[in-house]
Amino acid sequence: MNVSQLLNKKTILISVLILCAAMLWFGIDRSEIVTSADYDTTIYEVDHPFTTEATNLLKETSTTDKLETRLNKYDIAYALNEVFLREGFAIEGDMAINHAGVNIPVSAFDPETNIGYLLIDFDRLGEGLSDVKLGKAKTLKQCEIDFLKLIDHGVELYFDEEEKFLNDVFGKEGEVEEEPTYQEMQNSFFREYQKMLETGVDTNIAMITFTESMNEIGPRPTQSRVNSSVLRDWIFYGKRSRSKSDLVKVYGEEIRAQLESFSTYGDKAEYLEIILPEFKKKLEVESLSTKDTKSLYDEWKLSAAQMIEEPERFFGFTGMIDNIRIYDPTSELSKRLNEQIIEVVIETNSKEWWNRSNAIFALFNVNQDPGLFSKVSYKDLLADILSNNDYTKWTNRYIEIKNHGDKENISLDELNALSRLAIKNGLYIAPISIMDDRMIYDMQEEKYLEELANKRAEISSNKSKTERKELHDELLELTRYRSSEYEKIKRIAKSKSILQ
Repeated sequence: MNVSQLLNKKTILISVLILCAAMLWFGIDRSEIVTSADYDTTIYEVDHPFTTEATNLLKETSTTDKLETRLNKYDIAYALNEVFLREGFAIEGDMAINHAGVNIPVSAFDPETNIGYLLIDFDRLGEGLSDVKLGKAKTLKQCEIDFLKLIDHGVELYFDEEEKFLNDVFGKEGEVEEEPTYQEMQNSFFREYQKMLETGVDTNIAMITFTESMNEIGPRPTQSRVNSSVLRDWIFYGKRSRSKSDLVKVYGEEIRAQLESFSTYGDKAEYLEIILPEFKKKLEVESLSTKDTKSLYDEWKLSAAQMIEEPERFFGFTGMIDNIRIYDPTSELSKRLNEQIIEVVIETNSKEWWNRSNAIFALFNVNQDPGLFSKVSYKDLLADILSNNDYTKWTNRYIEIKNHGDKENISLDELNALSRLAIKNGLYIAPISIMDDRMIYDMQEEKYLEELANKRAEISSNKSKTERKELHDELLELTRYRSSEYEKIKRIAKSKSILQ
């Protein structure tokens, strides 16, 4: 996206003036007190640069396919507030306006003119918007279906190339040691780079060493069959596990022998649909059991393995566990959740174990917005609910959770209501989203990567040792400059966007 398409302060100023003009156009006095109106679901059109469509929140991806670097909410708010203050608007920040049946958590607002803006980032996506951009938290059934899809794809991959699939997952027969993959070598070089930085080696020297190591192994090899995340999962899962478990070898030998004994496609497919889930579950349980240090989440999964026999239900359950992880171990919410997990882990009655587990899942999915977990007040609310050991009482406080989300976030209905509030009620709040394509600033990343690729191609195709060395020096200079001048490049790029 070129500079002419980027948002700038002139655009902001024009939009503010358009909002003021709209008040006069619709015959609304600046000092008029806004009164409530009956709730109206009609979607209206308002002519200014910050439309609902411009937020880019109503589609699954941004319109651009390029590598993007976006302004953060602090950069955007700073530029917006600067313009508002310069134009004489008073600013009241971070307040909730409940009007005409709509709750709007505005970022800045001038109560005299009824003009303000709502800055929307991922932490503020409510119902209807978080579904589009982040996806709803999955149900137990959906997690089970995801696992069964993985198994189905495994069966399909087997019949696509039988020996290839078995080798990918279980290893070649008689194979003792496997060659490291391109990704494993790259990871090794990167770990070495990090160690150099930790020991005080100059950043440029460390980067040059990493680049030279990558140049030695050449470009990433073409993998014609690795064209989906499911296939990558099977190959990676199998290879990782083969280096740690005899279980893979035992299952591999058994599965090969059984498949050879079948003569029809149907018998093989039916066998794989049974044995692959069983293999996956046993391997997962072994991996959890042999961990040097187990988390409470690991213990919860191991208790699930004892309580749940069916592999698909087990993996559905562990998928639900992964959905509710709290990454701040010192928080009160983490402490209270851990207490509840302990209650589950030590429970021996299968019905009670299942009911308490489901109560935890349900509590964390009352509000579908993961961004709320960045709010201390929301985490404190969940912690208080979890402090009651009688999980059957938790549902009594679900309404508090829903109300809390409504105060913090903007839903799709509320976003659509902003134009109606402007036209019918004289309340002019512009929705401004970090996903607006005008918030992108160009770091020339694609150009840089293309230069690197071209230079590496020149090195690979050049037969002259002298010229190869010269090209290699040019490649190092490219990476050296990008590394040393990165912050400068970033400042220049940002200066050409909203911040100019």
